[in-house]
Amino acid sequence: AIMLAVDPEILRSISFQLSFTAVLGIAMLSARFASGGSEWIQENKHLPEFVKRPLTGVVYGMSVSLAATITTAPLVAFHFGEVPIWGIPSTLLIVPVLPVFIGGSILVALVGSTALQPVAVTGLLAHFVGNYMSLIANFFAGIPLGPIMAAGWSVSLIIGWYGGILLLANRHSILTRLRRTVLSASTTLNFDSNGPTNLWSGRRGLIFPLIAIWGIASVSLVGFVATGTASADLEVTFFETNRGDMIFVETPAGVRLLVDGGDDPKRAVRNLESVLPPLDRRIDVLLSTHPDADHLGGLQQIVEQFDVGTIIDSGVPHGSKIYESWERLIRDDDRVVIAQSGMTVALDNDVRLTVLQTNCVAVQCPNFNDRGVVARLEFGEVSFLLTGDMTTSGEADLIQTGQPIRSTVLKVGHHGSRTSTTQQFLSAVDPALAIITTGVKNPFGHPDEEVIARLYDQLAPEATLVTRDRGTITVTTNGTRLWVESER
Repeated sequence: AIMLAVDPEILRSISFQLSFTAVLGIAMLSARFASGGSEWIQENKHLPEFVKRPLTGVVYGMSVSLAATITTAPLVAFHFGEVPIWGIPSTLLIVPVLPVFIGGSILVALVGSTALQPVAVTGLLAHFVGNYMSLIANFFAGIPLGPIMAAGWSVSLIIGWYGGILLLANRHSILTRLRRTVLSASTTLNFDSNGPTNLWSGRRGLIFPLIAIWGIASVSLVGFVATGTASADLEVTFFETNRGDMIFVETPAGVRLLVDGGDDPKRAVRNLESVLPPLDRRIDVLLSTHPDADHLGGLQQIVEQFDVGTIIDSGVPHGSKIYESWERLIRDDDRVVIAQSGMTVALDNDVRLTVLQTNCVAVQCPNFNDRGVVARLEFGEVSFLLTGDMTTSGEADLIQTGQPIRSTVLKVGHHGSRTSTTQQFLSAVDPALAIITTGVKNPFGHPDEEVIARLYDQLAPEATLVTRDRGTITVTTNGTRLWVESER
């Protein structure tokens, strides 16, 4: 509740969803699972007394793991398309040593704050336990009959799963209440102090507050997913990445376009989760403009974990392992279309994406970066020129071939490199806003100072935004005006 009060957007986080459901499952189900087994152990006259206590601990440990696994299973299936089946025994072996691992880590921190030499010795305990946990994880990961494939889960199935758990877990209480309701409808009953036990008293009384809490939380989550404020605006989000391009577009009709995925798969997923509803993994169109790792690195994981419709690929081969993996993924995929100059994608009735260039026609372009996709996004009187890694040669080709490059917003070519963004090109585009996508881990020092100087002369400093400095930048437009919001 405190976390939600501080940051309601945390509902989008997969880790929060899994933590919430795991803790809820442990609170509601683990004691139920453990009670039967522990009672049998304690009442068994054939078991020695010294064995009963550790066996009871094992039963409780497995019950906690089983409860968490059952309640997180539909979310794991929804987000990752598979459910691991060895989680319960592996957790049983790992959980008991976690306090030792945490304690060893705290010891290292305390000793390290006062002296440097003893840290290596004090860290042996945490290091040993860490190796043990890795060994257990790798062992169970290598066992045959791995994860169960569970793709295709929907929000309605998830709701049905949790509804079924609630009904089964509280079937006796629910049946008792229904029986009383039916009886009270036909006759008036008077219960004295020796009558049936009040369902709201004692330990059983915890059931209904738990149901109420879970119900409120789940309704809030489902409402957050299912309801979206209708908008007449186009939103274009230029994500901050370690390095590279990642641009997300959502049209007034709710159609979603993703252009590139940056260099880091995990960060790419987190970026998308930050703008999508918690259980919504839909991407209608995905455009890969360039085979370099800083554009392509995050796309494979997005295709694997999200519900992607059409995939538009640059069709440009590359010798990197990242591209080879990407090519294997999309090979023979019916969703894949190769980008061609003049191609127009009608995202909805008012928004269209036009491919202006995939290679040079009028000018010699020896630079590999000029073989990428250059596209223009249009909505009403506002347009976005997405230049990928285009260099000065590609810019000259666009001008000479008479392409419609005049645009309201310019995504500056090649991350603001000195090999792009000539004054002639800037004058031809005549943008009102320029955005440079470059990250803090960019090894080339982008953007170049001369490029920044030209942009400042053309647009003024406040109209030139760099994701490295401003974080993720969102541009919203109603087709005539622009609103810009940045993280920093």
